[in-house]
Formats: sequence, structure tokens, C-alpha cells
Amino acid sequence: MKMDKNLYKKRIGGTDISAIYGCNPYKSKYRLWQEIKGFCEPIIDTPILERGRKAEHIVASIYELENDLDEGKQDVKLQHSKFDFLGGSPDRVYDDRILEVKTSDISMRDCFDFDAESPKIPTHYYMQIMWYAGISKINKVDMIVAFFRGNEFAYHKTARFEFDKLTYDMMTVSAVDFWRKYIENDEVPEITSPNERMEVFRQRYRTHDDGIIDDAEKVSDANRLIREYFNQESCIRHHQRRSDEYKAEIMELIGEHAGIKTDFGNVTFKKNKDSVKTDWQEAMMRLRERFLHSSDVLEAIDQTVREQTTIKEGSRVFRTPRVKEF
Repeated sequence: MKMDKNLYKKRIGGTDISAIYGCNPYKSKYRLWQEIKGFCEPIIDTPILERGRKAEHIVASIYELENDLDEGKQDVKLQHSKFDFLGGSPDRVYDDRILEVKTSDISMRDCFDFDAESPKIPTHYYMQIMWYAGISKINKVDMIVAFFRGNEFAYHKTARFEFDKLTYDMMTVSAVDFWRKYIENDEVPEITSPNERMEVFRQRYRTHDDGIIDDAEKVSDANRLIREYFNQESCIRHHQRRSDEYKAEIMELIGEHAGIKTDFGNVTFKKNKDSVKTDWQEAMMRLRERFLHSSDVLEAIDQTVREQTTIKEGSRVFRTPRVKEF
């Protein structure tokens, strides 16, 4: 792999620390190594991250309103007092606390328990906020989570966490070890994900010749692997087909009702809200035309927007309860 100096990431941040422990659902230790060394760009354009960026200011403002706080400091770059390659960027910093803002689909609400005596959040989030608390030396961290149904805001929950020094010290040791071993000494972390292996091979073998391998030993290995591959694909299709059959039967049981009660919770078959879509590109083109002929600009804008706005009827969606243990 070729290093791109323009991509070089110079520190381990709050969202990275859990990757070192293998408990980050979006990033592995190998992926973190790639990002720091400049072999790939950080993940910045997923729909989940985009929703978080757009909602962050609004959700933080709700928190500040509820807690009677002035606007917190943004874009604060934390740096460890001893190791300049350890840092972080909390969402908001106040005089006596840090705020971390998260968004989540409502289907993931069981991953959070803010009503318990000791609030529970996903491990990678807990490690992130303890990382910020330790580096900033601010002992209180609040987390506000805004839950969404698709792109529609549903509700929010807030919880406070006290600084966990034991966890922070453990993470610091691991982060320093990671940096020394993999960044300074240029060792390569183990690849644990099949998707990462495939990506490595795509980068390693960017071009190909016209040859077809006919070596007996390799052909034998290929036959064994492709047979297993086809078997797995067939099992996946079979189980998906059976799953769809069960789903169809439950939908028929529900019929014209909203849902049905089960031992695992309510299974629903509800109609989504109608969605409204405006073709803004076409609307702007029409506005340019109307400005040439209309003296009432506001009326022209309203009329154009109405013409380019359509309502799509919501469809029924099958949802099951989140089952922690079957």
C-alpha cells in the first residue's frame, strides 16, 4: 500500500480508542492503522454520521435549554499532557462538564438504558466519553441521544457519567502501546474482518493479466473453496426465503389491525406517514423563468414550490420487537 501524506492522521481520538479493543462497530484496529498511516481516508460519509452532523447543533441546543446553560465551546481540540499523539474533539465543552451528542435509530433504543440507576450505553460510546474526560481532566460527562424514525425526530434521553479513572488509564496504556508498535515501529495489525481482507486484496492486486490459473494444487484449493462458498450462499438464500414466508404469515394474521401481541413484545404492521418531496432543482429553474414575468416575487416562489412538491403515500412496514435473547 502507498502512503498518502495528505491523509496522514496524527493522533488517536475518542472515536478511535474502542477500535484498539475490537469493540467499535464501524472501525477495526486494522482500519485505524490504515487511517493513521494515510493508507485510506477516515469514514466520514455514512448516512448515520451525516445525520449526526446535521442534528448535533439542534440536539445540543435542546440540552443547553433544559439545563439553563450558555452555549458550550465547539471544535475544542484536546491533547494529552504527555503524549501528543493522543487527543480528542468533544461535541461541547462547558466549565464543569463535557457533552457528547449522539443520534440513533429508534430500533436501537434497547442498546441504551438511561432510566437505570447506573445508565448503560454501548461500550464504544462509554470508552469515548471516558477518553474525553480523562484527557480534559473534567470529571463529568453528559450524553444526550436523539432517537429517530428514519429522518424524523422521535424523542431524546440524557444521562450523566462520572469519570472512570481505571478505564481511562487502561485505555491510555493500550493507545500508547498501539502507537509504539504499529505507527512508530511499522508493524501491521492483524486483519480480523473478511471485508478488510478483500479490501487489502483489491488494493494489492489493482490490475491483472489475461492468464487463467491451471496449476493443479491451486485448482484443487479453488474447487474446495468455491464449493463451500456456493453452499453458504445457498443456505443464506434458503433461510431468507423461509424467513420471508414466516413474515408473510404473520402479516396475514395481523391483517387490517395495527399489530399483534406476542411473548417477545408487540409485532406491528403499521402505515408510515406520507412523505413530502420537493424537486428543488426544477423549482429553481421555474423561479428563474417567473422572475422575468412576475412582479410579485413571493407569490411566484410560493406557487413554484407548491407545483414542485409531491406527497408520496406512506407504505406499511413490518417491525418486530428487539429480542435480546431468544
